[in-house]
Amino acid sequence: MMADFMDAARAAGVDDRVISYHSSLGVLEWPPVVLDGVRYPGVSELAALQSAAFGVPADRHVEVTRTLPGPDGTRMPHSLLTEIAAYGRFPRKGSPYCRKADKESVVSSAWTPMVSRRTRELGRPVRS
Repeated sequence: MMADFMDAARAAGVDDRVISYHSSLGVLEWPPVVLDGVRYPGVSELAALQSAAFGVPADRHVEVTRTLPGPDGTRMPHSLLTEIAAYGRFPRKGSPYCRKADKESVVSSAWTPMVSRRTRELGRPVRS
C-alpha cells in the first residue's frame, strides 16, 4: 500500500508532504530481539525503516500510542492489558478488542493538530 501511495504522491509532485504514522500497541508490540548475536528490529523500528525506505524522512514519521487520562489527570498509555486490568477479565467472546479507537482515532488525534498548524501557516484550508 505504501509503495502505491508513494508512487501516486511522486507522480502528483507532493511526496514532500507525505507523513507516515505508526500506531503503536505499546507493551504489546514485538520488541527488538538479539538472536545468535544478530539484532532484529522491533515493530516500531520496522515501521520507521519502512517509511525511510520509501523516502519519508524521520521528521515526517510519527509514532502515536493510545492514551487515557490517569488518576492524577496526566495521560497514560492504554492497551489491551490495561483494559484487562481495569475490568478484571479478557474481553468476552465475540467482543472485539481491537477497535477503531485503538488505531485510527489515535492517528487522527495526532494528525488534527498538524493540519490545524499547516492551515495557519498557509492561510487557507489544507487540501487532501
